[in-house]
Amino acid sequence: MHIGATNPLTNRKIDINKSYKINLPSLKTLFVSSSLGLVLGLLGPFGSYAMPLLPRLTYWMVLFNMGYFIYHIAHQATYWLYRNKQPKSQSDKILLFIAPTLLTSVPLSFLVAFATQHLIDIDIGLMPLAFEVLPQVLVLGFAIDYLMRFIQRDSSDPKLSNIANPGQTFIKRLPKELGEDLICLVMEDHYMVVSTEKGKHMLLMRMKDALIELKNYPGMQVHRSSWIAIDKVKRVKKFSRKTLLIMDNDIEISVSKKYLSATKEAGLL
Repeated sequence: MHIGATNPLTNRKIDINKSYKINLPSLKTLFVSSSLGLVLGLLGPFGSYAMPLLPRLTYWMVLFNMGYFIYHIAHQATYWLYRNKQPKSQSDKILLFIAPTLLTSVPLSFLVAFATQHLIDIDIGLMPLAFEVLPQVLVLGFAIDYLMRFIQRDSSDPKLSNIANPGQTFIKRLPKELGEDLICLVMEDHYMVVSTEKGKHMLLMRMKDALIELKNYPGMQVHRSSWIAIDKVKRVKKFSRKTLLIMDNDIEISVSKKYLSATKEAGLL
């Protein structure tokens, strides 16, 4: 399939793989986070039960929300670093699950130790105390991480989708029998032909809307009227002034001059 030439004056689109915006936690997430901080304040872990009730509740609500924000940034960073890879194996998904907690456990342990030293009379140095609470921070981090993912998974807000299940907003538009492994999208007039590993489907949809819904999916726009999944490129054909990507289903996708450098940066050329 050959895609025609692009008109740079009338089709100025932003390559979504060139930018990344950190999504802030939703109000629902902040409410749940504050509630969990309140529960920790009532339980008084890490020796904080010796504190009076009100300071203890305040201490844990502030500390927990600060910790969750650090976890949230670590999640965003992990997904950004993994944005051009498709987590197919179970080990990939496990890595994506544990990486944010592992990245933040040490700084959070020092944060807990610092706060504990200043609010509780403990005759232990900062570093020994930090490594003493590290195992508890790890366990608590994994538990909270799983709980927050569970709370967010049924949300209709596309901002809460993560890279372990990318492009679900778009994929839900397709018949279930086509599966979730996208190959390419090609515009034909006002319709979009979606190709997956199991077949094709036609949608009445604009390319720019599809790009928004696929922002976390490991793919990229290579022409004003086509998008490809990066790991579904079988081979590349180069001519004097033309570059074609041969997809797994043998569809040929033309790379326009506008997207040539981004395609090279993605390692496809």
